[in-house]
Amino acid sequence: GKRIVLLDAADVVWGGVENELVFVHTRDERYMMNTTLTDLEKRLDPSRFFRVHRSTIVNLDHVIEIVPWFSGKYKVVVDDQERSELVLSRGRARELGEILPW
Repeated sequence: GKRIVLLDAADVVWGGVENELVFVHTRDERYMMNTTLTDLEKRLDPSRFFRVHRSTIVNLDHVIEIVPWFSGKYKVVVDDQERSELVLSRGRARELGEILPW
């Protein structure tokens, strides 16, 4: 909107698409970005950030729980204020299981 906020990547808990806009979430705030999720993903360290779904990227340092959901899907719970539950697609679950063994 009226200002540009510079964030340290370590403070980003997750990023996602909401109503065709990209937002990044810290523990306490949500910021709109003027970019695509794919461009954001390219700017982030792939050893720390993982695309859990076509519309969501998560900072692995902020994952606190992985919960079975249905149809082979899971929910990834992060340590933001809302304890957001992010959908982990079936196709990405195996790869995340190799990174964060469970």
